[in-house]
Amino acid sequence: QGSLKMVAEMKSAAAEAKEATMKSAAEEKVNYCEELVNKVASLFGVFSDDVVAELSTEELRSRGAECKDAEAAAIKALKEAQELVTLRQIEAKGTNACEADVAILRAYQERIRNAQTEVVRFKCLPPAVEQQLVVKRAIDEASA
Repeated sequence: QGSLKMVAEMKSAAAEAKEATMKSAAEEKVNYCEELVNKVASLFGVFSDDVVAELSTEELRSRGAECKDAEAAAIKALKEAQELVTLRQIEAKGTNACEADVAILRAYQERIRNAQTEVVRFKCLPPAVEQQLVVKRAIDEASA
């Protein structure tokens, strides 16, 4: 009798630990995505007209490539986070999880959507950068 009770308690503790680990993994993934999105925003934020005018074509290309790489990393991480949260939502539905857990997962989903919206804003280089690249390319060709 006593050993059955101990086994049931151990199972319950293990289930709670597993659930806590799953929650923290999802939260860490969403936080990481938001960090990447903030990095993308800060990288794209340096493309003011004054800065663009002072940079060489090579520097502009280099910074543009850095922005594109950061954007690709953010998109990949967002996709992974979306899959993880969706998987957790399916698991929560199957186990009849409490409403608080479901609400947390919905909040993660909303944060992911907001981050995806933010990344989409930076899908291409700012028009000022594109225009400066065209102008600088024309000047370089005329000089050569």
